[in-house]
Amino acid sequence: MAAKRLDIFHSLACAASLVLLAGAVQAEGLAPSPAFPLVKAAATEGPQSTQFALDGLVMTPATYDRAALAALPQSTLKVGDITYSGVSLWTLLSKADIVTHPDIKNDILREFVVATASDGYMLVISLGEIDPDFGNQPCLIATQRDGADFTSGGFARLVFPNDVKKGRWVINLTGLKVSEAP
Repeated sequence: MAAKRLDIFHSLACAASLVLLAGAVQAEGLAPSPAFPLVKAAATEGPQSTQFALDGLVMTPATYDRAALAALPQSTLKVGDITYSGVSLWTLLSKADIVTHPDIKNDILREFVVATASDGYMLVISLGEIDPDFGNQPCLIATQRDGADFTSGGFARLVFPNDVKKGRWVINLTGLKVSEAP
């Protein structure tokens, strides 16, 4: 009986989280449209990206291309037999100076980034998940695979090495937008 109540409580908590996230995404102007639905298969088609924009709750919004990313501190991540090189997502966001509210304890845990691909595929990443002081999960904006630039899927992609099914990998990256939960 207790296990059944726990399952029901877990289901309700998941549903409430989805409702809150949907509200936050819509509040940020990221509501679904026929051209860019929020739920879509992983980006496999779409135009080849040559740059992406970083904006939202950052003090220094910017547009990045291959050369701009190459000028930042580089990292590598090994996924199986493949080595990806690029810039840590946390490093890039820190360089952009994430806007937080110092009077709110652990405010970074209320914030998230929406990564967008050229075909409209979108992914939400909690900043607490990648913050070294909390989740410390690696996430790389990769520009190379085994030392070579990507020849398809755009110039940059998000790589989550701990993802079992690579469902949070974003190819043809065109945008990163930092927001906070309402």
